[in-house]
Amino acid sequence: MNDDSALSRLLKTWQPRTPEPAPDFGENVWARIQRSPASTSASRVVLFRFPSTLRAAACWAAGLAAFGGSAAAYAYDSLTRDERMAAAHAAAIDPIQITAAPNTVHRH
Repeated sequence: MNDDSALSRLLKTWQPRTPEPAPDFGENVWARIQRSPASTSASRVVLFRFPSTLRAAACWAAGLAAFGGSAAAYAYDSLTRDERMAAAHAAAIDPIQITAAPNTVHRH
């Protein structure tokens, strides 16, 4: 308990030391800003400089989206196929379900 109270007192009185910034810090920052080239992304420059590159990127994005959507649909169909087939089979042989849907063609 004694260690906790001593630690508590120490933490209550502790003041962090903040270092003073360098006297020419602001001048150095502005000098670096003026020396740096215009801030443009390299990928943005390439895409807008070459229109065919932009078209190719759009085609790749559309192709990847189509492939990803198809893969997701196939995976969902594969995961739910057994459940759907079991429900259809049960509906075809269960007399209660047959009488509940009289307009459905049931093959035995």
